[in-house]
Amino acid sequence: MKYRGDIDGLRAIAVLVVIAFHAEITTFAGGFIGVDVFFVISGYLITTLLTQEMQQQRFSFANFYKRRISRLLPALAITLFVVLCLGFVFYHNYGFNHLGKQTFFSALGAANLFFAAGDDYFASGVANQPLIHLWSLGVEEQFYVVWPVVLLLVYRFKPRWLMATTVVLLLASLIASELAAQQQTPASYFLPHYRAFELLIGALTAMLLQRYDPQVIANGIRSLLGALGLVFIIVPIITLDKHSVFPGVSALLPCIGTALLIAFPSDSLLNKFLSHKLMVVVGLISYPLYLYHQPMISFLHLSTIELAPWTLFALVTLVTGTLAWLTYQYIETPIRRMTSRGSVMKKRVTVTGLVMTLPVFAILGFGVAKTDGFPQRFEWLNPYAATIDGAHRMPFHQQFSEGWQVDTPPQGKILFVGDSVMQQYVEPMALALGYEKSQIELVTRGMCVLLKGADYADQIASISCDDLRDKLYSLDTHYEHVVISQAWQGYDADVKNYSPNATNLFDRWQSLLSNTVEHFQQMSEQVIVVGMHPIIEGTGGIRSRMLITPERYQEQLEMLKFAHPGRLEQGRDFFTQFSSLANVKVIHPEDIFCQESCIFSGEQWSYFGDSVHISTAAIPFVERRFQALLTSAGPSEELQ
Repeated sequence: MKYRGDIDGLRAIAVLVVIAFHAEITTFAGGFIGVDVFFVISGYLITTLLTQEMQQQRFSFANFYKRRISRLLPALAITLFVVLCLGFVFYHNYGFNHLGKQTFFSALGAANLFFAAGDDYFASGVANQPLIHLWSLGVEEQFYVVWPVVLLLVYRFKPRWLMATTVVLLLASLIASELAAQQQTPASYFLPHYRAFELLIGALTAMLLQRYDPQVIANGIRSLLGALGLVFIIVPIITLDKHSVFPGVSALLPCIGTALLIAFPSDSLLNKFLSHKLMVVVGLISYPLYLYHQPMISFLHLSTIELAPWTLFALVTLVTGTLAWLTYQYIETPIRRMTSRGSVMKKRVTVTGLVMTLPVFAILGFGVAKTDGFPQRFEWLNPYAATIDGAHRMPFHQQFSEGWQVDTPPQGKILFVGDSVMQQYVEPMALALGYEKSQIELVTRGMCVLLKGADYADQIASISCDDLRDKLYSLDTHYEHVVISQAWQGYDADVKNYSPNATNLFDRWQSLLSNTVEHFQQMSEQVIVVGMHPIIEGTGGIRSRMLITPERYQEQLEMLKFAHPGRLEQGRDFFTQFSSLANVKVIHPEDIFCQESCIFSGEQWSYFGDSVHISTAAIPFVERRFQALLTSAGPSEELQ
């Protein structure tokens, strides 16, 4: 297969726009389509190689996968090793536990399947995870397993059907992707059958180029078609964002644009630009650059270093670009030479060694996840960090479970309804009201809107938010108290039926919260609405990590403060209106921590384990404040 520098230039554009997107440069809000460009290129190159070898009757699965192994595994092994080491030092137990799960699935080529079960690629705090970008590698690896088999079977039995089969599979995947994308769930973004059409566009391009010679078309027309292809790539980069319905039909434009650029090379300035030495170099190192950039962005966000988006982009591109070039020059290239030109023994040893990295990292990831983040590392190397981890632990998960925790028949006296932000108040509020654990019932799940009538695009597959909501509002029982709360500042466009004409962040909840309160007024003696939860700035500096010291921790406690004080005032204005309703009380969480002055920690420990959740150490303090707040007003008065 003839080498084309312009395709490496396309790879350069793809990887740079992905880095710009992850650096949160608003101009590149649709930069995630760089991955789709990669998919088309990959489908084109793999199909060209496979069909040529099949036509020449020299195709073998062994040689195909040997090339894939030598291409993909060196940089992947480096990425997993570095991320695990950094996680070991800088992550608290919960974060390291989650990283272990990601490592396990990434090592098995199934990162996309893991993220499809629960993580929205665009959710706040998730796109900065160090291994989330490996979902695309999982899609490609799964394509490499299935596509050669399909090609070989069709080629041997009905070679004339090769293009027709590709078109049928492409259209089936596109239709399935569009239908799934309308639901905007993680599965619709990550699963391979919803992405296959992108790779198959590249495959179809390869087949067409083998049948038709684009050189018969005038250079000027090819130049125009190539320029149109670039426009098709640029437009979605600018116009799409995290709220767009994607992939589905929305992914067609960049995919077709990539196909046009591949299919119609010319002597235009555009092709000269794509074939420029600098673009080719970036394209050649694009794979390790793609793997390395996200961990660096993630760990920079984890630190207290704050960088402007363009500064972050420049720093990450420079540092990881240098590391990627070193990897390409001194690791990837020698390994590929060894597996293609070395002795039989060297080939076998090299390939076997590379393959063995996968079970090693899978075992390491499994071990980290199985031990809940390997807490012994702190106990052995920094006992103070282990103590912090215990003090910061979210209290809810030590005593309760998510999901439908309602007896059959219901026997509890207090019902809590909401997401993880509500969960943090279950223990201290129940204690303040004098309830025992056996009297508490729960309908709760993180990242789940449980307000009556909510049309919510669920991002987690483990426990269905819709199922919880349906069961909740068909519940026929009576409680002394029902407590309602959500992360009111979150969810954005994931809720499809906010109040129309809402003027601010909180007004959008008006109709949903009103319906919910009215519903529970009929089945409880008192409804308690917990309003806007404060977001705390500075919690990154007090997380348990290997290098933290008591002195450093105490210094960072002084840095804690409210991140959005103006938003708290807006929330107070909105939720106060519900205090005038019969049998409804409103608590403003700000009042828990602020009286004459605001208190974010005790003498020793922070009252916040992260920016939105209170810590185990805060329970006695929050319980006392709830007791004061819950007894400071009459039945229909706002709690101040």
